[in-house]
Amino acid sequence: MFTTRQIIEQYTYTDGTHTPGTDSYITFTRNAWLTDTATGEERPPETVTAPLSATGALDVTVTTTDDPTTSPPGARYTVTEMIRGAPARSYAIAVTAGVGPLVLGLIAPLT
Repeated sequence: MFTTRQIIEQYTYTDGTHTPGTDSYITFTRNAWLTDTATGEERPPETVTAPLSATGALDVTVTTTDDPTTSPPGARYTVTEMIRGAPARSYAIAVTAGVGPLVLGLIAPLT
């Protein structure tokens, strides 16, 4: 059975106001097929689209990429942030298994 993990984030402007959720979303595109070596279950590459809430909050759950029974090791997600009024930004992340949600801003690269 595949492990999943919640990813959260709060998007705000410099003045402290929330980014508009309308028309703003984040996509998570996994780069590889995943196989659960304990059950044989497979998951093809997929894109999960997570719209932001009206207050600019992200809350999405995706399959982890480092579970001990998940193959191949090293799978990644390409994250694309589409925030209304801002240029799109894309980068790759690993979604590690663990307890509690991952905060996207703490695992996103700075470049």
